Amino acid sequence: MAVARRAAGVRMRLLGYDPVANPLFVEELGGEYVSLEELLGQSDYITLHLPLMPETRGLIGAPQLAQMRRAAFLINCARGALVDEAAVYAALIERRLAGFATDVYSKEPPEPHPLYTLPNVIALPHIASYTPATAARMSQAALDNLLAGLKGECPEHAVNPEVIRDPKVHPLRPHA
Repeated sequence: MAVARRAAGVRMRLLGYDPVANPLFVEELGGEYVSLEELLGQSDYITLHLPLMPETRGLIGAPQLAQMRRAAFLINCARGALVDEAAVYAALIERRLAGFATDVYSKEPPEPHPLYTLPNVIALPHIASYTPATAARMSQAALDNLLAGLKGECPEHAVNPEVIRDPKVHPLRPHA
């Protein structure tokens, strides 16, 4: 949503597609909600900001890259498994895609791959959201979770709260 707001601010034509989000958001910014096929065929810049779910895994592979404009740039700031990196490499080598930028990878940390040596690829560590404000919020959340655990409470950001909350599996007892 933040990217769409910025793109609208510089008067880019907005096309949106998301299998799980509210399609009205793009329309509220003066854009148009379209099918994935329409978006791929009409866009010069495609940015991915989706969760990794069964519906989105492998969202961009060879068939989707074949639908894109040769002058298009693909940007993945979401999850590495949304994109088939080998297919992106082939599209770039064959000049069927103008460029690729990512800060997420199908395997973390990324293994050496010729994709990351191409001059029209920007590959960064997964730090796109790392700002001073984000760092402060992450530090506070970590501290809050630690203090909750020490008090015998379930931390707000627990990955498996059902296990922590089940006293038969993992009884929480404050340390003396």
